[in-house]
Amino acid sequence: MGITSIIIPVHNEFDSTVACIEHIRKFTRKDTYEIIVVNNASTDNTTEWLLRQNDIKVIQRNTNDGFLTACNLAVRYTAGTECAILHNDVLVGPNWLSSMKKLLYSNEHVGAVGPICNRTPYFQNIFQHYFMPVNDAENIETLCARVAEVNQNKFKAANFLYDFCVLIKKSAIDDIGLFDEIFKNGFMEDIDFSFRLMKKGYGLLVNMEVFVYHNMHTTIIKTCPNIQTVFDYAQHLFKEKWGFSAVYSLGVRYELINKMDLNKQDLSVLEIGSACGGTLLEILNRNCETEIHGIELDEKAAAISKLILGNNTVEVMNVEKNKLPFSNQSFDYVIAGDILEHLYDPWQTISDIWHYLKKDGCLIASIPNVKHSTALKNLFNLDWQYEDAGILDKTHLRFFTKNEIENIFADSSYNKISIESNRYFANQKFVDKLTKLTKTDSDEYNTLQWIVKACK
Repeated sequence: MGITSIIIPVHNEFDSTVACIEHIRKFTRKDTYEIIVVNNASTDNTTEWLLRQNDIKVIQRNTNDGFLTACNLAVRYTAGTECAILHNDVLVGPNWLSSMKKLLYSNEHVGAVGPICNRTPYFQNIFQHYFMPVNDAENIETLCARVAEVNQNKFKAANFLYDFCVLIKKSAIDDIGLFDEIFKNGFMEDIDFSFRLMKKGYGLLVNMEVFVYHNMHTTIIKTCPNIQTVFDYAQHLFKEKWGFSAVYSLGVRYELINKMDLNKQDLSVLEIGSACGGTLLEILNRNCETEIHGIELDEKAAAISKLILGNNTVEVMNVEKNKLPFSNQSFDYVIAGDILEHLYDPWQTISDIWHYLKKDGCLIASIPNVKHSTALKNLFNLDWQYEDAGILDKTHLRFFTKNEIENIFADSSYNKISIESNRYFANQKFVDKLTKLTKTDSDEYNTLQWIVKACK
């Protein structure tokens, strides 16, 4: 293996850039890497400082064309066999590069590897693996050591990797091309790149023994007046390119997974609404012998899940209109995350699922709560405006309260039923007034979704 080319685009944020590079120098063996910094027209002390560094290749730009364009430019100047792309607000720790590089070359089909982190959701979120408060960078060395000890030699598969810190084989970049510059204004470029890697047959892994600290968005919040607008536009571009919504399709439903006993022998799981396969993939990460199946209405989202889970694992069909291709008593668990509210007849679907469950098998579902304060506040303001996502999602056909959910399952064949709250606190003054007015528990108004576990 050759050296690694570490690519860091920067625009101002001098202190962050210096800290990022000093951590690389401190925690990375000298003869194993090169640093390439693309200086996007910095106006603070950054330019002066960079030009004094003998161990950094500096690509000086007269304009700030953004992170993605800078990465694509830097790749053309690399001498390494792999590229490590870093945001300049990332701090690495001991053995970060050697450990990630070892995992990257553990299999010829691995295309990219990422670490776990304090600021990212899903597969790369540290709190899914090891809980420790991460308030600042002061304790990073101690934290890295503890994570490495707890997660020694552990890794997991992912359906996408964020580019705040990602190690990519140069041969894979040569194979699929650079970042797609339609996303040059920010966001979604890393997910797009991940999907392109998977389409070419490359796997994506998260190295669970490597933690990096990420301050997140230190540059963009100062250069972009409206991050939400940029993010929404990137989502629009992504949907135009791939044909489905990233908001709907990329998640992992940990709150449903955590209701399952994954140590069961001959475990079998069906997910209705499996999207891009994130939840099923996480189940496999925790128990690789699980027999998994998915049902997904969106053909293009299902195509991504098939890249990860296999062609025969996910069926494209409408759960209400098509007979499921499974025998009765096939599954220990059927999971349905925010699905029932999209159905014309959820009552019938709940009844039908019962037949596919083994003895003592369970349906685990999350159902949005229309009594959440965010929905009720609009109603009190004589407003009921449908949205692209959330409780008042324009694709929802049914709306549920806890009472109605209890009625549905009380009239079903399920024997053991538990309902728990997935809370999201908002509008607390409004909630306090509602609680006083209606003399009901505030939980009714703070619950975003009800998590139902119904067993045979």
